[in-house]
Amino acid sequence: MIPPTEGDADQEGSPEAAAELQASVQRDMARLEAYRDQLTALVREQELLRISLESHARARQTLEEFEKFQKDRELLVPVGAETFIQATPRSTEKVLLGIGHGIVVELDRPKALEILGRRNDELQKGEHSLNQQLRRIEIEAAQVQSRLQAFYQQAQMAQGGPNPPASNSAPLSGGGRKTGPRST
Repeated sequence: MIPPTEGDADQEGSPEAAAELQASVQRDMARLEAYRDQLTALVREQELLRISLESHARARQTLEEFEKFQKDRELLVPVGAETFIQATPRSTEKVLLGIGHGIVVELDRPKALEILGRRNDELQKGEHSLNQQLRRIEIEAAQVQSRLQAFYQQAQMAQGGPNPPASNSAPLSGGGRKTGPRST
């Protein structure tokens, strides 16, 4: 909490104005913290979307390549934790596709590819929307941070103190997030 200084009351004209200024600073500080929390959550969500997009791309690529696969040839099937079993597919035309809640349906490969394509499109729309939210919050947070820094500089000058450092907090823009070539 930044205490009001005598200079604040003089500049603003009254102790009430200084108290209002202090309350405004406190609101901005709380708002800035909320923005940082939102950015952290959105960056996590962005990472999950990226992983899902990569998974869908691998599935589509595998199904497209599977068309060229010889029916009687063995392949390695991942079972988790970097563990594989050898298997020979009975059909290269049928695909088992999860549709949610642990339910799996058997589809022709082209239909499965179509569904994976639609899912990919929806994920990309979600990624675009998420990126827009991130940009909006980063801009709003930067505005609040700028107001707080301006107030801090004014308070330091009024007290005859040194200029503050550029910022003692982590930068808001980017938030350490990773964007791939699909980001817009």
